[in-house]
Amino acid sequence: MKIADHIKHSLDACDSRELDKAMLFACLAVDGTAKKMYPQIGKVGERFRRFIVEHLDIIELMFGGLNLQETVFPFKGNKGNVGREKGEKGARLELSRAMRVSGAIGGRLD
Repeated sequence: MKIADHIKHSLDACDSRELDKAMLFACLAVDGTAKKMYPQIGKVGERFRRFIVEHLDIIELMFGGLNLQETVFPFKGNKGNVGREKGEKGARLELSRAMRVSGAIGGRLD
């Protein structure tokens, strides 16, 4: 499947509020693009993260200007150094608020 098809499927799934499916296709599109941009990097995770870090400004614009540098993702055992350190409840509320503002979700994040 072409990268453009992954993007189209992601947008269609998002419109249908199938957010897991939308994220899957978005990740496939990012991986496909990263593979083309960094063919010398053999590890999928490494090139995926490099692409995200180098294109964070574009990704932020896609979410209505969401500041991903300051956003804390509420996952237990998160090994990454993304955003500020904050308690899980505060992080969950902050992410939920940011996603509602950006229009990514319509309600609470549980």
